[in-house]
Amino acid sequence: MSLVSSKSYSPSSLRLVAVCFLFSGATGLIYEVLWARLLGLVFGVTTVAIGLVLAAFMGGLALGSAIAARFAARNARPVRAYALIEVAIGIYALAVPLLFGLIDRVYAATWPHFHQGFYGFAFARFALAAIVLLIPTALMGATLPVLAGALAGRGKQPGTSITTLYACNLAGAITGTIAAGFFLLPYFGVRATIWIAAATNVLIGVAAFLIDRKPQIANLPRNNLLARKQSQLWQASLQTARPSGWPARSSPALSRSACKSCGRASWR
Repeated sequence: MSLVSSKSYSPSSLRLVAVCFLFSGATGLIYEVLWARLLGLVFGVTTVAIGLVLAAFMGGLALGSAIAARFAARNARPVRAYALIEVAIGIYALAVPLLFGLIDRVYAATWPHFHQGFYGFAFARFALAAIVLLIPTALMGATLPVLAGALAGRGKQPGTSITTLYACNLAGAITGTIAAGFFLLPYFGVRATIWIAAATNVLIGVAAFLIDRKPQIANLPRNNLLARKQSQLWQASLQTARPSGWPARSSPALSRSACKSCGRASWR
């Protein structure tokens, strides 16, 4: 893997990025609760249906994390790449309800003509959910490995480690789950919550783009970064993809609790 000369960000810029990543974690879990709710209207609110949604969600996170870990080391402007990812997530999230409506029509049309049995329809539901959720969840999974590239060469400076980013994302994920299930959906409904989360993603992207444009430290030497940067990227990838890292973008227990709490949230 070739490595390009990487822009080195100041500690203050990285702390601002960590704040953005906190809100990013919150929006990720808001989406998970929303999408589980919307797919429940199509597949039914059953343990199997919710489990399939979570499986598609986790699979997308793992895929995006693995791909980003392989290619992010070539990115000279990781914070700018993160900004573009956040904007893309927000834009795609606005289209998800329309795609779920299409899935509803496909699911209703296939039911009278095909009788695959329990496992056949479980696989069909998983496939339909995965098709819609693959792109946004893969983008979410890519954020931590991409931002890990901004930390190359920072050493042990406080507030500039992958652990700090991961902790901020986890705190945001917990906050987002609680906010979606107990506040946003009951009081604002599904449509307004989608717009709130999407607007937050776009604002995160704009903030990250402005952070990237700030004058920073001189670029780090290319020859001294390869081992450190690759190590950080794979560490971030494993933290995002492995089971112990799932809470940073998704907490199944919290999500199920939030989905139950918003069971009567209206579509408005």
